[in-house]
Amino acid sequence: MTQEELNAIRSELEKIPRPGGRLMVDDVIAAARDNKDWELHKRFNWNVKEAALEHWREIARKVIRTIHVLTPKGSGEVTRHFINLTQSGDDQGYHVLAEVLDDVERRAMLLCQSKREAENWVKSFYARYGQLTELDLTILERAVKRTFAGVDDEVA
Repeated sequence: MTQEELNAIRSELEKIPRPGGRLMVDDVIAAARDNKDWELHKRFNWNVKEAALEHWREIARKVIRTIHVLTPKGSGEVTRHFINLTQSGDDQGYHVLAEVLDDVERRAMLLCQSKREAENWVKSFYARYGQLTELDLTILERAVKRTFAGVDDEVA
């Protein structure tokens, strides 16, 4: 989204009543539906069949992510059974984590993906909580850099 679109959406969100100071999701949907000229309206799929399919896909992703297994080394640790390992431009797909860990190329892809996710998480955390001066957020940055020190950003 452009900065102009973001500013328009922010302005529109500020027009929605906030009972008790809280912006409620159902109120946002209703305002977006009722104000067809709003930028916010464009962010929703109003085609019920398409929207239902999007919703079902998200439920399928959630179900896939909930499947966990005990790690094979007998440590009693629990890990996800499926992992979303997606190169940019590829369709989203899930792989059995144990198979990914046993494959040199896919394992390297997973390391790069986890590095990107950690870096993005730190940025997101800064954006959300950076105003709290009581927090020393540089610790998070240093931890991510130290954890992924030997991981290349690109996999051949």
